[in-house]
Amino acid sequence: MSFFRCSLFLVFLLCTFLPLPALSADRQSWLNNCDVVWDSPGADARGSMPLGNGEVTLNAWVETNGDLQFYIGRSDSYSEISRLLKVGLIRVSLSPNPFQDGQPFSQHLRLRDGVIEISGGGKMNEVTLDLFADPDQPVIYVTGKSAQPEEVTVAVESWRTQPRTLQTNDVSDWTMEGAPFPLVESADQFLISQATANDGIVWYHRNETSVVPDTISLQGLASAADAVKDPLLRRTFGGYVTGDGFVAQVNPAAARDLAHISPNDCRLMTRQPVRLFSFRIACPCAQTESVADWLVQAADMAGLASDMGEAMKRNVRWWHDYWERNWIDISGAGQAFITRGCILQRYMQACGGRGTLPIKFNGGAFTVPPDGKMDDSDYRKWGDCHWWQNIRHMYYPMMESGDFEMTDPFFQTVRRRRADMRGARKNL
Repeated sequence: MSFFRCSLFLVFLLCTFLPLPALSADRQSWLNNCDVVWDSPGADARGSMPLGNGEVTLNAWVETNGDLQFYIGRSDSYSEISRLLKVGLIRVSLSPNPFQDGQPFSQHLRLRDGVIEISGGGKMNEVTLDLFADPDQPVIYVTGKSAQPEEVTVAVESWRTQPRTLQTNDVSDWTMEGAPFPLVESADQFLISQATANDGIVWYHRNETSVVPDTISLQGLASAADAVKDPLLRRTFGGYVTGDGFVAQVNPAAARDLAHISPNDCRLMTRQPVRLFSFRIACPCAQTESVADWLVQAADMAGLASDMGEAMKRNVRWWHDYWERNWIDISGAGQAFITRGCILQRYMQACGGRGTLPIKFNGGAFTVPPDGKMDDSDYRKWGDCHWWQNIRHMYYPMMESGDFEMTDPFFQTVRRRRADMRGARKNL
């Protein structure tokens, strides 16, 4: 290696591994100037604001009727036919409602803290909500403060209420397009937590079937099937919603069968109107031997996540450290939008870049239903593949920014697939 190349390499190492100074007051102000603030509610999910902890993502918006809604996503919530599904949709309603159209309103993405803050109402009825995700585990928190007592209702909404056979027009530009076997996704299941005095709502999607064996057979690789670990079979994901002072309210008609209820049969509600409230949603995803195993995991995670204050401290600390690692500030007339674009792109990578699987090039976990597909929250153009020619655009900048841990999902996925390929070749 030439002296010139050695010098460049040493400069790279020094710039990469020497500790960076803490953000100055000027840089804190500069980052705050990149925040996103909306002054009116949105019409639907296409007017949503992104949030995430690297593994669990949110698309949050307030409708003109005053309800807060947010989709929950993950990088690994794949169905039995290899579609990346939303984990679910949460609706939060307040009564009296401070967010109705015409009231003062603000939805503020605080980049430096990794928090969405929503406020609305006048001086006498103002309500402030904070949304964030724990950086160390897949748990979402919603906390609220109100000038007057509020009745808070939390509902889980599902569009996967019946098994669905996908047609060709549902899967265009996707690896399963034209498959010679049925493409069937199961319905989500809902239940009331029995282990914790009925204080939680639980829903899940579980893959009891998988297209992997049929796909391997179709490709003439049946002899190698035993050497390939099926990544879809028994994959289970969903959420466990609970909160201090909340109790599940069940439709009396459904009370006879709490083991399996429809999403419209239950709500999580405050026992009485309150000025302060918080609830949390644990969202694990795992390939478990049984539903019971996943339920234990979700319940344990929800129980351990009960200290919202400590979770907020972890969240703020993680984001502060993240922003102190690297920054870019292009000054000069007309250049502010370049700086803001770089900051927001890095924010999106941090929200979705620390999951089990790499960031999807076609929207990550932040897709929302487009025009003409509003009835299918799981719709995604270009399907399930991870094309290096596309995802490289997310991963190349991470090396320059020092965000090395966010490259792990990509490299780990490559290693797993290489192990499958080695095992398959031995059995051919």
